[in-house]
Amino acid sequence: MDSKWLWKKKSSEKSSGETDNSGLVSSHSERYSDEQFVQVIGSIARRTASTQEEQHNIPIKGDITYLLQDWISPLPDEILIGILSRLNTREASRTSAISKRWRNLWTHVTCLNFDEDVVQNKRFDQFEISARAKWVTQVLQLHQGSTLDVFRMNRHYSTSVPATKCIEFAARKRVQRLEIEGGHNSLLKKLLESPFKSLRHLSLKNIAVNDELVGHFLSHCEVLEHLCVCCIENLYAVKAVGSSLQLKFLQVSNCRQLVRVDIFAPNLVEFVYDSRSVYRRGIVLKHAPSLVKVSLAENDESITRAFLSVSSCFSCLHTLSLCMNFDMEINMPQEFPELTCLKDLSLEVCNANYGQSLLSLTPLLERSPSLHRLTLQVCIHSFKCIAEVNLFSTYIPRSVEM
Repeated sequence: MDSKWLWKKKSSEKSSGETDNSGLVSSHSERYSDEQFVQVIGSIARRTASTQEEQHNIPIKGDITYLLQDWISPLPDEILIGILSRLNTREASRTSAISKRWRNLWTHVTCLNFDEDVVQNKRFDQFEISARAKWVTQVLQLHQGSTLDVFRMNRHYSTSVPATKCIEFAARKRVQRLEIEGGHNSLLKKLLESPFKSLRHLSLKNIAVNDELVGHFLSHCEVLEHLCVCCIENLYAVKAVGSSLQLKFLQVSNCRQLVRVDIFAPNLVEFVYDSRSVYRRGIVLKHAPSLVKVSLAENDESITRAFLSVSSCFSCLHTLSLCMNFDMEINMPQEFPELTCLKDLSLEVCNANYGQSLLSLTPLLERSPSLHRLTLQVCIHSFKCIAEVNLFSTYIPRSVEM
């Protein structure tokens, strides 16, 4: 089966030094979407079924022999590996018991997902922790793929397995997407020591990292496009600064000690900022000409400062999301540059029963002449209201969600 059924990348487009490994899949960035993947599998499965019916005179649909026929195993290796790569690693490894055909397929997956759900607040005894660490070590030893698209590890693994070995393994496999939740302080040193030359997507959550580590990834990972840091206690400053940065997405959320975010990123398209720090100086947006999507949330004080700090990109924004606490004073400026390109505006208002009027947001609508969609979410104590209204005016959007 020609691999172009599944992968967009043709052999003629491969870069110098890249080999054609049959049975292995190409990089995650070049794959079809999940929906397209399912459609391709369905098409190949139908062709396979049709061929088998002709060759083996399989009975018509509805016959028990037809229903019991295995239509999946005859698919090409790259299709089956693509399917297994979409499962978490424990589920994928269990398929080795199906038959000889499946025994080693899972060892070629391009995504290692140690992220299955565990009962909340469950405490593991020493035997369970040891068994989990041993199993992860075996997975790393058995993996036969030369590269990895994704390596994902949640807190239930990062705190109970030899995480430093996992980091070394991911770096050696030239991982493109690394997601880590939780972990011991030993991870910090290993992350700094390991080369991640192919890393495009990095997500760190509830992990002991600092300004040095974030800066290290931004300066040493030349192809890094997506950076997410969330719920990190010892992070004081994020500096996404550099004329050669390839960064397209930046998210900084719930880092309570965060003081400042500096941005000089010519390729940045989307910025998500959710600050709960009491020490903040805010966002310093120096240069982001490609920025078209911004999401801002301030839960402990007025959002005014964060809102004004990104005013230099107002004229280019297509999507803007604001989460505001009406328990604080919202002082929207009466005049600011027009959001001439803004098409989608989302407003989440918390504590809306504290007497402050939504009319304070009127100037924002008046300066958005191209607005198509407005989503308004109002939260009063534990109640939440989302509505959509159709409005027609010069500066009022064509639809409003409430």
